[in-house]
Amino acid sequence: MSLTLDPILRSGGIDPHGALVIRHAYVKEHEDTGLPGIHADSTDEEILAYTRRQSASPRIFPAAPPAIWVVFVREGGDRARLWSVLENRGEV
Repeated sequence: MSLTLDPILRSGGIDPHGALVIRHAYVKEHEDTGLPGIHADSTDEEILAYTRRQSASPRIFPAAPPAIWVVFVREGGDRARLWSVLENRGEV
């Protein structure tokens, strides 16, 4: 039997269809904004700051994103690890 993300989220009271799953890639700098990216040695604070700076373009990111964000970071090759589950409380 394989373990999938759906039962894990549901066991935490999260509806998978009402959550946004984000997989961060490692980039030195974003081409479109010039802002720094994250790397394998990024701290939790750097990853959180990076997650906060998602694109405001509705072509790239939902105009009204869900309240729950499930964030993964690159683990190597085509693998990723769960970094955190966050509550999006809107823009400041």
